[in-house]
Amino acid sequence: MNLSIDGIDLDYFNLLAKKVKSGRFLFGPTRKTIISKPGGGSRPLGIADSRDKIVQKGMAIILEQVANHRFYDSSFGYRRGKSAHDAMSYIRKKVSSGIWAIEGDISKCFDNFDHKRLVSLIRKKYVDHQIFSDLLYKVLKAKIISVEGSFINKIGTLQGSVVSPILYNIYLHEFDLFVLEGDYLSKYRSNKSSKSNPAFTKFLKLKKHEILEAESVRISKGKKKYWSFLHKLRVAKLNEATKLKIPRLKHKGFNRKIIYVRYVDNFIIFVWGTKNDCLEIKKLVGNFLKSQLSLNLSKEKIKITYLKKDKAKFLGFELWQSTSRILSVKKDVKPKGIMDREGKNLKYRAATMHVPRLRITFSMNSVLVKLVDKGLVRYKDDKFFPISYKAALQYDVSNIITYLKAVFRGLANYYGYCHN
Repeated sequence: MNLSIDGIDLDYFNLLAKKVKSGRFLFGPTRKTIISKPGGGSRPLGIADSRDKIVQKGMAIILEQVANHRFYDSSFGYRRGKSAHDAMSYIRKKVSSGIWAIEGDISKCFDNFDHKRLVSLIRKKYVDHQIFSDLLYKVLKAKIISVEGSFINKIGTLQGSVVSPILYNIYLHEFDLFVLEGDYLSKYRSNKSSKSNPAFTKFLKLKKHEILEAESVRISKGKKKYWSFLHKLRVAKLNEATKLKIPRLKHKGFNRKIIYVRYVDNFIIFVWGTKNDCLEIKKLVGNFLKSQLSLNLSKEKIKITYLKKDKAKFLGFELWQSTSRILSVKKDVKPKGIMDREGKNLKYRAATMHVPRLRITFSMNSVLVKLVDKGLVRYKDDKFFPISYKAALQYDVSNIITYLKAVFRGLANYYGYCHN
């Protein structure tokens, strides 16, 4: 039976402290309830005793103090100042123009993590105290009451606990360490800049007949027409290289690079390399999760995306790279590649190819799906239809308008971060 917070005073806290210190404190049963997920399916939630939450909050504060400073900047979710928008800002800052993306989701992460492995990890790296370890076991092994009966979880825990968010982040921090510091992926963490593609450089180089033609223009029409001719010739070559799909940079060997971002059990890895590199990274990541953390990747949600042809999805946003390239002008380089800082003939400087930054957008379908979950829109035969919101008919018009404004304001605030 859940207890209320009546009778909680200073004497209660003194008694509670003595029980915890002596190891006599026991967590009461947790009530299990099922809620529906927005994308379909259900999620179990645990509602603990209000007095047990006091001890859980104390445990969470201790773990946050000793663990938060160890977490990476690329780890988001269940952390103060680390929202979904912060994750997208990190991506926008770190990923100027991605090539490949590995979208990943850890299947039933909250239900499958190993209790013994988690407690031993906390004791080894964070809090080496027997009483605290016993409390962790007690909160993880607390009896769960549901309609089907009562039971004790052997693995995982229910969502909704006060202490569970920091436990998840501590457990998955080992995964962050593997990706960002592990030896297996070290060859993909090069800090060296990508080299120019020799084929691209060779393609842009002036041919003998082009040089002769340019010289004839200079002799017959003057230096200004000569610069104009070379400028137009280079622009034509850049456009032709784009049509022939000749890459400007070569991401191979020591020039490969990855950027990793995790939001609770969802993660995305941007890869500057080849598809074979992505397949190898995906395999190594899956093997580590299974062998070291007893977790599995979701087969339905793991996906390798080429960002110039398709859109990667992360936290409800779409990430993609525009296929178009923008011609830009270098102000201090002549068309032949010679430095010239005097500022003469700026109009005819050497054109180069500028790759646009990563685009962050959203799909209107994702917004409509959220409205379907709220009962404001109906979905049938792959089409969305407006319907009357019958649940609100019992309220005044002003209250209905206030509620609808709150719903749309929430959607606008979340998706307003996007480029579109």
